[in-house]
Amino acid sequence: MNSKHPPGEPTTLGNMRELGVRRLLVSCINPECRHDALLRQGMAVKTDGFRENIIVEPTEEFIWIATYGDIKSGMRMHFGKSIDDPIPFILTVTPRYVAHQMQTTLPLKIQELQHYCKEKREELRKIALNCKQRGLNAEVLM
Repeated sequence: MNSKHPPGEPTTLGNMRELGVRRLLVSCINPECRHDALLRQGMAVKTDGFRENIIVEPTEEFIWIATYGDIKSGMRMHFGKSIDDPIPFILTVTPRYVAHQMQTTLPLKIQELQHYCKEKREELRKIALNCKQRGLNAEVLM
């Protein structure tokens, strides 16, 4: 998208405080951590204890589009900027990955795989977004 105006200065916590913002919703996108309890529960973190010059990056629109698959190859979850994204990110969730996450054994039923993907859609979206931000266009969770 082309803008008529050049980009301005980055938004910082100091700027936000000047505008009256005192609470900020945050989430860790570190693939080692994936801590999302605050975001998932809709809670916020007070910003008063943080430095003024921390830059607040704008969030990227990244939505779930569709899920396709079968029990043999896994569920292929498509994520993108919009429902008609011409190049969606594809996250493949394998039965092996789901069995490990559920602490159960293979084989799984297709309904278990589908249910897991539906129930964990937001967590899986965050994994997909993190991969996309690292320059990938697909990932397989084994």
